[in-house]
Amino acid sequence: MAKKTIAIVGGGFAGVACGRRLRRLMSTEEAHIVVFSEENYMVFQPLLAEVAGSSIQAEVPATPLRVALPDVECRREKVIDIHLPENTLVFESFDGLKRTLKYDHVIIACGSGVNLSAVPGMADHAFPFRTVADAVALRAQISQQLEQAAVCEDPVRREFFLTFAVIGGGFSGVEVAGEINDLLQASEKYYPTIKPEESQVILIHSREQLLPEVSSTLRDFTKKKMEQNGVKIVLKQRVKMVTADGVTLSDGTHFHAATVVGTTGTAPHPFVERMKAEKDKGRLKTQPDMRLLGYENAWAIGDCALVLNSFDNEPSPPTGQFAERQGKQCAANLFALLQGKPTKPFYFKPLGMLCAIGGHNAVAEMMGVKLSGFIAWFIWRTVYLLKIPSFSRKVKVALDWTWELMFSRDITGVKIDHANRVHDAYFEAGSFIFKKGDPATDFYVIEKGEVEVMRQIEDGQEPEMVAMFGPGDFFGEMALVEDRPRNASVRARTDVELTIIGKGMFAKMSKILAPLSQQVNNAIRKRTTMRQKLPRSSDILKHSVLKDVIEPLPSQPLSENCTFTSAVGQFEREKADFFCVVDEKANLSGVLTRTDLLSTLEMIAAMPEEERGKIKVKDIMTQNPIWVTVDDSPLLVTEMMRERSMKRMPVVYDINDRRIAGYIRLESLMALVMRKIQAERDALREVN
Repeated sequence: MAKKTIAIVGGGFAGVACGRRLRRLMSTEEAHIVVFSEENYMVFQPLLAEVAGSSIQAEVPATPLRVALPDVECRREKVIDIHLPENTLVFESFDGLKRTLKYDHVIIACGSGVNLSAVPGMADHAFPFRTVADAVALRAQISQQLEQAAVCEDPVRREFFLTFAVIGGGFSGVEVAGEINDLLQASEKYYPTIKPEESQVILIHSREQLLPEVSSTLRDFTKKKMEQNGVKIVLKQRVKMVTADGVTLSDGTHFHAATVVGTTGTAPHPFVERMKAEKDKGRLKTQPDMRLLGYENAWAIGDCALVLNSFDNEPSPPTGQFAERQGKQCAANLFALLQGKPTKPFYFKPLGMLCAIGGHNAVAEMMGVKLSGFIAWFIWRTVYLLKIPSFSRKVKVALDWTWELMFSRDITGVKIDHANRVHDAYFEAGSFIFKKGDPATDFYVIEKGEVEVMRQIEDGQEPEMVAMFGPGDFFGEMALVEDRPRNASVRARTDVELTIIGKGMFAKMSKILAPLSQQVNNAIRKRTTMRQKLPRSSDILKHSVLKDVIEPLPSQPLSENCTFTSAVGQFEREKADFFCVVDEKANLSGVLTRTDLLSTLEMIAAMPEEERGKIKVKDIMTQNPIWVTVDDSPLLVTEMMRERSMKRMPVVYDINDRRIAGYIRLESLMALVMRKIQAERDALREVN
């Protein structure tokens, strides 16, 4: 038999189990086995919660692939695509160039990705929990919150620092909630200023019971025991949004929490999404023996594959024990195929379920036997200790667990430097991004939504809105440049998504990037308000009503689904300079100008003629334009138009009713001021 090249994409449970079994079945002279993995280690997922809870050291759940897979070529390179008909694998090499590998057989075992975008704000503010880096980051966060709470004099703020919300009541959610709670309780003696009742772990689950994979009696035990240990359990509630302030549930309940952990939400691996193969809900469809449908030398195993288990004719669940068994049987099937022997359908009778729930307690369901409490916890540790693929890692885990039983948990935490990071943030309408007097720590760029600047003009007066910013605008630069606290508050006018740049990173970028520095300086200069430059005009606008200067649109709005050709015709017939664009509910969604049309003409010149007719207004319009409501102050509107050099601005009825009420022209605002000034002069002449 000629030497075969076998490529395995993925270094998780399935990929490692397959590679180990293949190497035992085939010598190095018979097969060249190559494993592609973006990390050079395999993560033993069941131990990640132990890392977050400081029961074991960070490197312990990570077994180096070169240790787990002797005599197998391990490549820490990213697979971009697989051309199945050509038997070619495309990967990004260490030098950034794309290279190819010709294979005889390919085994796809890349697992699944993380999807935190299903809940607004979760991707921005929740800690994911799938990798070693995730567990280490969460452990550092717990330590940092304890340190901040220890010196915080405000009891409300201290309780915020010490509240930890975990989203998802499956295995990962239950285990990490239990470990966080154990770490908090073990750390109490080192933080005498923190009262035990001030810290809280909240576990939120959408179903009626935790751990849907185990029996009802074990679910009840889990809830009862975790609540006895101090974990707050919230069931039958979905998370509506996650913000910098905590978690909001579907019933409107809000938990103020500085730390949110997201253990729900999976997505197909981006590499799998790009593959031209049959899929079911993002998972690769396979034949009974785990070969891809329609291919004889391409296999799929693990979380990325939809593999029917012939034991019960049900799809295999995305768990470690199934991935490991699939990897082993895939290797046996591939070897049998090369020997000219028949392959076997995947068959596996589940061995059971194990889950640690904190406080040296666990639940276990093995071979029909249900166990709970300390004995289940002891079995949980014993089973997973035996399943760790490396002997050296087994020893390290055993030593760490023994140390944790004899001594206190490690409370060492790596300090997170927020001043030099760039991250995204989500704020719901009405929530404050920062308040007057807060220290200046960040620079903000708006991706979606609008914010309003609130300022107390005179002592004793209620704050009023003095400015509004929308997509593409930035704010927070003046206090950073002048190195002073915030002199105004900024509040989310609508739900808003921001990119936040830390103070240190902002200083570096401003120093290196001359255009950014110039733009910031221009903004500071423009934001010298009309109140300072033109006090009389400002006073007139402040006491005027916007409805007096709203004009009807010069033409009917365009629909988002209107074609480009139709839009050009509308511009020609109505001799318009711009059109507002509305969605199916007649809400303002964009603005289309002549400049947009010209840019589109340049773009479609290079397109095939049959594609040109498919271009719609929603593809070329300016999305999420700046708008104001009929109740906004003319002074605010004037300052916004002045800062943005705008000649006109659409007006909607309300923040929650974005139907178009008309539009404002800068000339109309100027004429309003001139009329009132002239009227004052005429009145003065009559008196004299």
